[in-house]
Amino acid sequence: MSDYAIGEVTFDELSKVTSMVKAVFDKFIAPSFLEEGIRSVYDLIASETIKNRLLKNSFMLVARKEDQIIGVIEFYYINHMLLLFTAETWHGCGIARSLLEAGISRCCREHEGLNQITVGAFELAIPFYEKMGFVIYDQEQTINGIRFTPMLKAF
Repeated sequence: MSDYAIGEVTFDELSKVTSMVKAVFDKFIAPSFLEEGIRSVYDLIASETIKNRLLKNSFMLVARKEDQIIGVIEFYYINHMLLLFTAETWHGCGIARSLLEAGISRCCREHEGLNQITVGAFELAIPFYEKMGFVIYDQEQTINGIRFTPMLKAF
């Protein structure tokens, strides 16, 4: 595994983003969710839904290897991370860390005085977020069937 580039997502890439995120979600996270939660995540990651968020109040960065999307991060209202996924074959290669650093850097550049980022972490991702300096600030919650733990990173 070698070189990849991080940049802004294009609308033409949204179907690739959805496919990659869905594959990772289905394999690693969906087995612990009830049907309502799975449907809610599918709605959240649908290409058209992402496009609508991007047109209003979010930005998305992707990691690309040639024409393949190998990672994605989305920030919503600049201070809440909505999505952070890496393609399975790229797990452990630093993609998520690179996307997180690039995303936080952009948030801070665009919003002087920003002092924290939040995320609703899936159980599987909590150890990664803790390594990245996030802390749990509330108990696990379930909204529309989606189970997550509220975490934040102060800086």
